[in-house]
Amino acid sequence: MATLERRFDALGGSAGDDGEEGVMELRLHLARLSGELTRVTVELRGQIAELAGRSGESLPPTPELAGDEAFEDLTADSPARARERKPEGPRDRGWQPAD
Repeated sequence: MATLERRFDALGGSAGDDGEEGVMELRLHLARLSGELTRVTVELRGQIAELAGRSGESLPPTPELAGDEAFEDLTADSPARARERKPEGPRDRGWQPAD
């Protein structure tokens, strides 16, 4: 999309209003496609997790984020994570309440 936009900008005014409208339609189509792809990805991951749960396998919710410190901080208080781990001492990572 960025390449098409650069080419359109390079043409300047010679492309006319039809070209600009075409770029906007393309952007809208790409946004819809991206949204649909995201929706399908979430659905498939949910179905995979459900099937894995039925078979007794335990899959992490997002394996590609395992070890990502930002993700760990976000999920530190997750009820799902609380069931997975044993009680620990005071937290030393992630958001901390002000005393």
